[in-house]
Amino acid sequence: NGSQFDGVTYMECKAENNFFPDLSKCERTDLIFFCSPNNPTGHAATREQLTELVAFAKKNGSIIVYDAAYALYISNPDCPKSIF
Repeated sequence: NGSQFDGVTYMECKAENNFFPDLSKCERTDLIFFCSPNNPTGHAATREQLTELVAFAKKNGSIIVYDAAYALYISNPDCPKSIF
């Protein structure tokens, strides 16, 4: 479809899924690159979503690279500034 590279799996994060992937539909992957708050939407993952992402990674032996470059702009207490 022209939007993928060999060996890269995209976990779609769109307005329709609240900018968080449906992990039940995602295949196992070695590395997960996750950006929160998302650029350019500004949407930040909730604590519940991040907990789900970490559980998915642990279950599959995946490494998460967590890009939180805009974390200082998060003001919602339900959206952590760190994945830890």
